[in-house]
Amino acid sequence: AFFVVEQYHLLSQYFMAASPRHPIMYYTIHQVLSQLLDIPDTGEVSAPHITGPHALNRGFQYFMKDAGVKVEDGGVGKKPAKAGLWIGTYNRSITVKGVGEYENEYVYREHI
Repeated sequence: AFFVVEQYHLLSQYFMAASPRHPIMYYTIHQVLSQLLDIPDTGEVSAPHITGPHALNRGFQYFMKDAGVKVEDGGVGKKPAKAGLWIGTYNRSITVKGVGEYENEYVYREHI
């Protein structure tokens, strides 16, 4: 899979690529559905936390947990997504490019 680091130091959900059946996609969708099923009123959904970048970060956490690597939660002052090659579930990989402070270094988000 391929991601860039967005301004909040999370994996980008606005620009990504993944091979079929990539575990990070499975874990992310599982997190989104689990969160939505626990909400009594979906009209009160906080999209960034339930279906957006934080859900993707939770998927990333589970993907890396299978390899024994802890990824921190997103939040103020935290930087869980770092550039590099990450090997997780079933030895599948994620390539991450960029730094949050320079989120437009690889992809101009405003032009997508």
